[in-house]
Amino acid sequence: MPEGWARKANRLESMPPRPSSPPSDSRLLRRLLEFGDDIGRATAERVIQISGGHAVLTPSADLLHDSNYLAITDSGREATELAHMAETLMEGEGFSAFEVYPLDPVDAERLAPGFESLGWKLDLGVYMVHRGPPDRPSDLPVEEVTGEELGGFFRELMKATWSADYAGDPDDVTDQFVARERAYAQFGGDRWFVASDQGERAACCYLLQRDGLGQVETVATRAASRNKGLARAVILAAVEASKRDGDELTFIGAEQDDWPKDLYRRLGFEPVGIEHAFVTGAPEK
Repeated sequence: MPEGWARKANRLESMPPRPSSPPSDSRLLRRLLEFGDDIGRATAERVIQISGGHAVLTPSADLLHDSNYLAITDSGREATELAHMAETLMEGEGFSAFEVYPLDPVDAERLAPGFESLGWKLDLGVYMVHRGPPDRPSDLPVEEVTGEELGGFFRELMKATWSADYAGDPDDVTDQFVARERAYAQFGGDRWFVASDQGERAACCYLLQRDGLGQVETVATRAASRNKGLARAVILAAVEASKRDGDELTFIGAEQDDWPKDLYRRLGFEPVGIEHAFVTGAPEK
């Protein structure tokens, strides 16, 4: 599930210059990466086992490069071999974009120069664990709903927020994106948190819960309702629900070079390491 990350606007960039990394706990980070991959595999249409990893394939989401990826579970392979494996899968499935997703953070660092030399792009995400109180609480009301209760609001919000981050017709991309997020959310408990602005739903996120972990995912706010504390409200509501249920850890992901991680810090999240995804075929940003 490399989409991972309340994760992301999917800004792709040339690898150098590399952004500075926060202090990393590689063992914990791998556990969080495996959590996402477990959900990706569980909701995929096909999973193909390979030596040293597996391919996660969902042809109905062919426009979403982070729904179709090669997960590397064992270190030691070289970028050229992994790229060839991924490109063979791409060609066989008819995908225009694909990811290679190392689950070992140390191995991901090792592979980065090799993928750079092959012309692949790097998608960096920072994983953050909730470890302290927010700088201030939220007093805005938040409703907890199921995916079915979101109605057209979620599709509208996803089209405005993420459709431009993938190649393809925005309506087709949005349909695939919404279907994927609904599948992820249902697998992880189907718990959505929504805040309204002037009587209309304006911000949401969902909470994935499994094996003692809680992940806050896909935080988004309507453009006209930003800077009003709505994202803060829904995130803190999801964190509270996770902790109330006894989750061992509650975490969130963000793009390494984008501003949401600064908000998450203020809400009590601390970075534990950087996720690497190597991408081919996705649009430049």
